[in-house]
Amino acid sequence: MKISLLRVSVAGILACFAAHLAPARAAGFADAAILAPSGPVAIGGMLRGSPVWDAWRRRFVSDAGRVIDTGNGAFSHSEGQGYGLLLAAAAADRAAFDQILTWTTLNLNTRKDNLAAWRWTGQPRYKQDPHNASDGDILIAWALAEAADYWSDSGYLSAAQAMTKEIAAKLVKPTRAFGPVLMPAAEGFGPKERPDGPVVNLSYWVFPAFYRLAQLHPAFDWNAVMQSGLDLIARAQFGKAKLPTDWLSLAKPNLSPAQGFDERFGYDALRIPLYLFWADAATSERLSVFDSAWRTGAAIVATQGAGEALAEPGYQAVAALLRCSCQGTGYPQSFYRFSDRQNYYPATLHLLSLIAATMRGGACLDRREMDQILAQNWQPRIGSLERLESGLEPAAYVQTPPEADAAPPPAPKAGAQLSTRRAVVTEVRDMPQDADIFSYLRVIAGVLTVLGGLYYLLNRSDQEPEEERTEAQNPAPWKPAPGQYDLVPRTLPQNPFKSSSRIDILAREIEAAAEASVRLSRTVGLIYFEFPALVAFEAENGAEGSDQLIASLAQDFRRALRETDHVAIINGRQILVSICLLAGRKDLETVASRLTAAARRRDLIDEGAPSLPAGIAIYPLDGYGGLDLIESARRHYRELRPEVPAPETHAEASVTTPPHQPHQTRKRSRRRPSRKTRTPQPAA
Repeated sequence: MKISLLRVSVAGILACFAAHLAPARAAGFADAAILAPSGPVAIGGMLRGSPVWDAWRRRFVSDAGRVIDTGNGAFSHSEGQGYGLLLAAAAADRAAFDQILTWTTLNLNTRKDNLAAWRWTGQPRYKQDPHNASDGDILIAWALAEAADYWSDSGYLSAAQAMTKEIAAKLVKPTRAFGPVLMPAAEGFGPKERPDGPVVNLSYWVFPAFYRLAQLHPAFDWNAVMQSGLDLIARAQFGKAKLPTDWLSLAKPNLSPAQGFDERFGYDALRIPLYLFWADAATSERLSVFDSAWRTGAAIVATQGAGEALAEPGYQAVAALLRCSCQGTGYPQSFYRFSDRQNYYPATLHLLSLIAATMRGGACLDRREMDQILAQNWQPRIGSLERLESGLEPAAYVQTPPEADAAPPPAPKAGAQLSTRRAVVTEVRDMPQDADIFSYLRVIAGVLTVLGGLYYLLNRSDQEPEEERTEAQNPAPWKPAPGQYDLVPRTLPQNPFKSSSRIDILAREIEAAAEASVRLSRTVGLIYFEFPALVAFEAENGAEGSDQLIASLAQDFRRALRETDHVAIINGRQILVSICLLAGRKDLETVASRLTAAARRRDLIDEGAPSLPAGIAIYPLDGYGGLDLIESARRHYRELRPEVPAPETHAEASVTTPPHQPHQTRKRSRRRPSRKTRTPQPAA
């Protein structure tokens, strides 16, 4: 008989603390009873005042509350917002929690239910993908429950309950062979939607979250959902490494990798051992296959056996959990040294691994090292929501139209944005017995005024001009309201670019500009120019004439850009332009086209060149470091102009910066440019 999830006795609490002080659970225990004796242990406040949270928040959370995936186009998604909310609750940072929640509300609440859209790319709402992702929904609901418990806020509880009921109703589907399984989304992965359906992703079983979901919706059998995930993990063994792939087909009793996805234990699946370890469901048998595949460290493993090592510290932190559980190896010093010089995903896994290791305790953990990370005098406790009474009809989010990365509205009261149908208490009073005739006349006059206004509006709509009616039937695309994007300035608060004379110094300045731009929910791009036409010009006019021509063009570029953008002349012959506060690659291409036009006016672009003869690179898609971005821009130019000999470059390459000059207003010439080949001319 299954033990009830919510029946936590004194003995259960003691068993919980004992379990979390042991290095690993014994292999012989009933999976169906995992949840009952051991949780949930509340995480609220465990990272209060922690430097690791401060570093993560500064690096990946914008001022508006958007969690930025630096390794995936600087986009945002429900998974990242859920992780951000969970970590903010762990850090007891209520201001950050409300910022992240408000941004999630404004930008991912595009569905008609209480689930979140899975991705935000900065496009208008009508162009965004409305589909959800179940791991993001689970993480958000879990984080709301932790916040409700820690801050005793019934508004958070109402939102968490509403979302959890939607998860149970729309995302858990029964199957004959595998029991109730967690679908990746409400639509798109079922047997009627895919020939190999149903298709699932085992990393979407966020095992430690099921403790809280059981408290939020106790009528649902979360034990059965957890058990189906554990069974699928045990059966999904492919290739030489015997590891599950990211996406699985459940169309037949024998599992197989899903069609249309890479057959590999990839970036999704590497969360599976973390969640198993965290949820105290990590038996030695269950984790041994993962540990064997990662003997030399974390890696992406294809079913054919080929591996791709993952060097960033966050991935290695997950591998350290495996070595602790399977081999009893203590966590290395690097495990406790969180670095924000990694992408969003491994950095997040690193923080989650630190939390999971703390929850499990044991001989692997260095308590003195963890004291530098955890809140002072933090002690584990069993989380409970029973003391909270919402008294509200639950709903997850406010329905509101803005879709931009806008800052939250001025400091609403805690939980005020969480419900669309918040109960409003209105004091009802009878008309006083001594009211005179003038009181009644005022009421009647008010009613007549309202009716007159309605009649005027209805009559006006009937007489609407034809051209206005056509515009109303075919509304223009949504445009942001004036001032909606005022939080993103035209220039950076401080100019990171100095008069650097070496390319490696310039690379560090580009990294600083990228970090500052990401904090404002934008990015940095590079534009790289070479000028083959200079060879003939220098033969006629000498090196000094070429230097003057390049310097004049650099000044043209400088005048066309903003104050904190940067123009650098490399080795006297190439120009590298750094553009800050970009919304994306299309913006960078627009600037590159404008600069190319300036170069054509000086006849520095030969006729055989492509329409956009410049190499471009954008952070972080084309590189994480400054030197990587510069090399990527050069490589892109080489792909466009393979016939042009590549100049020699090195870390000590000379860099010169044109001096700033006041912008001049020049009249546009009406004369069409001649198509005849001309010799490049320097500025007079």
